[in-house]
Amino acid sequence: MANFNKAFDEIIGTEGGYTNNPNDKGGPTNWGITQKTLASFLGRAVSVEEVKSLTKEFAKTIYKRNYWDTLHLDLMESDFLAGLLFDQGVNFGVGKAAKRFQSAINALGSNLTVDGDIGPATRLKLNQYSELQVANEFIKASQDGYADIVAKDASQNVFIRGWINRSQAMMDKMITFALSKMGVSFKPPENVVVAEIGEVTKRQKVYNTALKEIGQKEIAGPKSNPRITEYHSATTLAAKSDEKSDEVAWCSAFVNWCMKQNGIKGTAKANARSFMDWGKDTASPLPGDVVVFWRGSKTGWQGHVAFYVDQTATHVKVLGGNQGNQVSMANYPKSQLLGFRTYA
Repeated sequence: MANFNKAFDEIIGTEGGYTNNPNDKGGPTNWGITQKTLASFLGRAVSVEEVKSLTKEFAKTIYKRNYWDTLHLDLMESDFLAGLLFDQGVNFGVGKAAKRFQSAINALGSNLTVDGDIGPATRLKLNQYSELQVANEFIKASQDGYADIVAKDASQNVFIRGWINRSQAMMDKMITFALSKMGVSFKPPENVVVAEIGEVTKRQKVYNTALKEIGQKEIAGPKSNPRITEYHSATTLAAKSDEKSDEVAWCSAFVNWCMKQNGIKGTAKANARSFMDWGKDTASPLPGDVVVFWRGSKTGWQGHVAFYVDQTATHVKVLGGNQGNQVSMANYPKSQLLGFRTYA
């Protein structure tokens, strides 16, 4: 059965101590526990000073009852998945997190009723899939959730740094877990450095634009996501009306569009490898620089282009379009790397 103490120790490092950001709808918060949550737990109104003086041990009691027990995580067999769901239950609320978790299982072929109850039916379906399959779908759904918040309320842009780092931490856990199954140890890289909105370098402006697009995805069937159609408008391929579909390869369109939004000249080409002639070569890429990979054959024409996020000895993490049919972060093997390009 899943281990609460282990999950709590991990999440408390993410939540940290006291904060009171005026843009945070949760208001005064300590150890990740908001003033409203504390008041509900105690059954009475509480002051800001009481939030400030909340101890880690008392916060742990609230986490156990309000989140871990509500999600029935003691009954989940996988520590790994229980930890991810616990994290998102704290971040999004148990109802939303549970529904996203059920939707992730359904994305793998199940037909669960998405009711937010992680009960016997959900656990039975969960055990039909590998932990990595479920984790991958759940992390994508969580990224969609972060993108939805920003899309609906621009004031929440100030939290994009923390949300992207939180999303990266989940992906790093997934990589660590996968490699551990093969007996390989892995030390996750440091958190992604996300530029604050308003910083002025070309790289940072483009990267911030790309971050806000996370979660945009293709629409199955004849309809197209109008946002992806808009990405196509940044390339010469858009001149052909039948080439604006969201199912036409659009990784290069996405990179070009992000640059165009900031008055920066891209390649205006739908061919990913066109970016090998853009900007200048760099051996030390920073978040927001451009990465080009080959597909099919290294000497062929097919490729993938995206924005650099981080790297390990074997993989490059990128933020890009048409990654799992959506704008997302993903890891690509260095064996397929053509080059890193930075702004001239």
